[in-house]
Amino acid sequence: MNERKALLDAIAMHAAEDTPRLVYADWLDEYGAGDLDRAMSESIRVSCFRRNHPIGISRRQPHNESARDQQPHRVRAGW
Repeated sequence: MNERKALLDAIAMHAAEDTPRLVYADWLDEYGAGDLDRAMSESIRVSCFRRNHPIGISRRQPHNESARDQQPHRVRAGW
């Protein structure tokens, strides 16, 4: 059994834990072959961070300029 498969098996066996995922991310950084492995490593780290962040992090909502443009403009005297 190669090391990559062993790490992936550990992730599957401990699906609720981040540690096996982070170990795999470290392994990808050290032994990964190319941009795809580096991107996977970064994705794993971001996923673990988002899941464990104390206030939570949601996906960024797209800015809707058309809704803003449709609102009436209010200008107060003295501005």
